[in-house]
Amino acid sequence: MTVTNRFIGSVHKEGSKVASKFSMLVRKRLISPALLFILLPCSLFPAHAGMWMLVYAEGSRPSRVAYYAAFDDVQSRTSPEAFLAELQRTGDPIKAEAATRINQIRVNQIYESASGPWLTMYTLEFRCGSQQMRMTGRENHYRMNGRSEAVAGHDWQNISAPWQAQSRMLACEEARWKKALESDRRRGHGQDELNKLGLVVVGDHVLPMGLNDLTFATIWKDGNEPEFTTNKSPAELARLRQETIARGTAISAEMQAKEQGLRRDIESSQAEEAFMAKIDKNFGAKSYPKPFQDLVRSMKGWTEQEIVEAWGYPDDERHVGNNRMWVYYNHKDERVANVVSKYGHVAVTGDLRECELMLILREGGKKPGGRLFDYQMDGSNCNVSTMTRGVP
Repeated sequence: MTVTNRFIGSVHKEGSKVASKFSMLVRKRLISPALLFILLPCSLFPAHAGMWMLVYAEGSRPSRVAYYAAFDDVQSRTSPEAFLAELQRTGDPIKAEAATRINQIRVNQIYESASGPWLTMYTLEFRCGSQQMRMTGRENHYRMNGRSEAVAGHDWQNISAPWQAQSRMLACEEARWKKALESDRRRGHGQDELNKLGLVVVGDHVLPMGLNDLTFATIWKDGNEPEFTTNKSPAELARLRQETIARGTAISAEMQAKEQGLRRDIESSQAEEAFMAKIDKNFGAKSYPKPFQDLVRSMKGWTEQEIVEAWGYPDDERHVGNNRMWVYYNHKDERVANVVSKYGHVAVTGDLRECELMLILREGGKKPGGRLFDYQMDGSNCNVSTMTRGVP
């Protein structure tokens, strides 16, 4: 079965509970020695921490599986050499980037059955310009003695399963799922937009065991979780317990920093969106002839450096409240004197054109310093051809 609304609400409700349960259980010695030993191998790898989304679930009791992807840890694996070669071939950086972009994402598969591993960790790479993926890492973890084994992956091949397609969406279509995530965040409750994409945010989980607990507590409530077993000595388990606590504390701090960074990114994007909306309103209110508006339309939100690179330094600068005005003066003398009679009468044709362009700068959005927020044009008999300097 695919991810469906019948357990989405349950996952969302239980996610935050399971995310913090591990640390409390270990410190209060409520985790059994056998389970503690199973957890330790997972805690030794910082890369296993992450912000996770449920991307797919399938199967029937007692052999169901669920797939979770670390959506905050997408890594670029694009080859610089391949990009430069494609750029040289096409001459278009956008096309070259689209043709060569490769992104990596981590996926954890949780198993209900007791007959095999309880967890498989995948490292997947996707060619974002196609429907191809390769598996660069695969590791199975078992319930007895925390045994694990590396399994050979595979080279590039076509996506062949729904969970792989869902994982590709997170790795390659960031704008699509982030738009849904932001829409749900603004609404303040539920995950309706993400659910339409077959995604459910389940929060940050320091150890994969958190995903296992979450799965049995929500979508597999009717299942029987197999036991974890060990034959390790009490002394060794005590040592492993202390190592697990220390490692869990360190990874928790790492995850908090990642979460804060993600929140800052979202807030920064919101600030940029709001700032650009104000700029669009200012530019849209102008009634100058279209050629004049076209002259500066592409400059919306430009930074001071970008303006100077195109127009040079201003001829004058003024300050009014929170705004700075950069003024550019331009003139073009098109007057021509012509002798029009044998008596030496002179007629002057053409115009003296003078233009003043005032760029209004204000701080805002996600870029530092003043940015082009509004503009004004003035002058005597001014036309676009007079504005010879810095036309984008």
